This record gives sequence, structure tokens and C-alpha cells, in this order.
Amino acid sequence: MSAPMLGSLAEPVECATREAPDGNPAVAALYPRFHQRTPDQVLDEEVYQWALPLTDAERMKP
Repeated sequence: MSAPMLGSLAEPVECATREAPDGNPAVAALYPRFHQRTPDQVLDEEVYQWALPLTDAERMKP
């Protein structure tokens, strides 16, 4: 049976404009067409590496 998780968002919400990519309609409505957003207008985070490097034993497995 499908059901929302307790505490999760059950309905879509508008994203914050600082978190939205350049092609997002919320961003397009705020700035001129070829505007380059400055660091104070965009949230730029490094991609988190979720996987650990393989150990030697893991590399030897097919």
C-alpha cells in the first residue's frame, strides 16, 4: 500500500530560488534572460561523495 512517510512532504513545494538551477521557471521570472547569477544569488555546494573507495579485497572480486 502506498502512503506518505511520517514527516515527509506529501505535496510539491516551491524550491528556494537560491537552490534552483538556472533553467528553473522561478529563477527565469526573477532575472533577465542571460543574467549570470552572483554567489549571493545561488547556493553552490560541493557534491557529496556517498560511496567509499573500494578496498583491495573488493577490487579483486569479479
